[in-house]
Amino acid sequence: MTQTMNNAYLALQGLATGNAFGNTFYKAATRKGLVQRKLPASPWLWTADTAMAVAVCQTLREHGTVDEET
Repeated sequence: MTQTMNNAYLALQGLATGNAFGNTFYKAATRKGLVQRKLPASPWLWTADTAMAVAVCQTLREHGTVDEET
């Protein structure tokens, strides 16, 4: 794997973690924990935004480019 792809996957890990963490606070019950600085219960589920980023990274790894027309 190239250094560029390695960096992309490291960024993807951060994106997925942040996305899943932030997504937990859309529930009213979890907002109270935010004020109390408590971590929400697991699992932390990611959203379609992260799923799209995973797909882009996989496409880049396999093809070296993204062609939005195909």
